[in-house]
Amino acid sequence: LHLTTITLPNSLTAISERMFYKCSSLTTITIPSSVTSIGDWAFAKCENLTAITLPPSVTSIGEEAFSGCVYLSSVNLPNTLTSIGKRAFHNCLNINSLTIPSSVVSIGDEAFSECVSMTSVLIPNSVTEIGHEIFANCHSLHNVVIASDNPVYQLSSTNVGDSERILLIDKRTGHEFEAKGDIILRDPEVRAMFPGGVDSLKKFLFENLEYPPIHGSFQGVVILEFVV
Repeated sequence: LHLTTITLPNSLTAISERMFYKCSSLTTITIPSSVTSIGDWAFAKCENLTAITLPPSVTSIGEEAFSGCVYLSSVNLPNTLTSIGKRAFHNCLNINSLTIPSSVVSIGDEAFSECVSMTSVLIPNSVTEIGHEIFANCHSLHNVVIASDNPVYQLSSTNVGDSERILLIDKRTGHEFEAKGDIILRDPEVRAMFPGGVDSLKKFLFENLEYPPIHGSFQGVVILEFVV
């Protein structure tokens, strides 16, 4: 947690999965030109990392590789990069511009979701695989351009005059899908509440919580996950 800067050896070929996960004090890092891939969650939640330059040897960025790097504002992607994983830059709140290299072929689901400062992006003609909601909750993003000679994707005509949603069309199937839209309501007018309020929620949990069969005293943590 207290690591602030590091220089990696030239013998390193990959930043492996979760290698610097939650190194929240890390501010700078030099990635050697021997590295070819950034693994899943490699820098996730490195909250104080402000800039990253990937060397021209890197070809892939894994799932959630930089997710939660909230102060990351400068990202330089190399012209060797071919794939950007699912939610790779999710919740990078300070990225305001990004150049996707013409070498990139695939962009995973929600790759740039919640990049709320991003204003414009160009998708080059090399990109032939685009996941859903890649710009979800990018509230400042009003200008998405797809290269006119992209063989697979084009912008939907329904985007004209509508900055809240950005729809793409897969030319192969004619299927229209969402690239930008609101998937999370950050400040709703009516807050979500269990029917009857907090007391009813506690009563429901008390009556429905089932413990595994054990003998003697017991204790533990119960984790709940749900979607409102």
